Amino acid sequence: MTNETLIALKASIAAWERKITETDLERINTGRSSCPLCILHLDATIPHCTNCPIFQKTGRRYCAETPYVEASWALEGWREELRNFTLYPATDFPRRTSAVEVAAKREQFHAAAEEEIAFLKSLLPAKNPTLTP
Repeated sequence: MTNETLIALKASIAAWERKITETDLERINTGRSSCPLCILHLDATIPHCTNCPIFQKTGRRYCAETPYVEASWALEGWREELRNFTLYPATDFPRRTSAVEVAAKREQFHAAAEEEIAFLKSLLPAKNPTLTP
């Protein structure tokens, strides 16, 4: 792993840790523009993220079959529940969502994000790693 990739991996872990503590849902983004590893490894000169440690671990492009997928879907579910809670009046059943349902979706996202953090941490090299320039 290059030093540059190691820095991006640590920054990706930190970004996911911030997502869990963020209270403004609109500030949470799971897209490639918010991922330091994607920013580093996903461009026209390095097709399909082949130099990314996630790809190297899984053999799958675009973080397929990793906790990222569940976390992204959970975030969209949380957004949808919150939208239904704030958009529709309490009398508009069944479209209106309860605060309990919104909280459950938030917890689902947090659990999935924790899995993503654990996965990313599993990619960190052991102590005294061999870094390439």
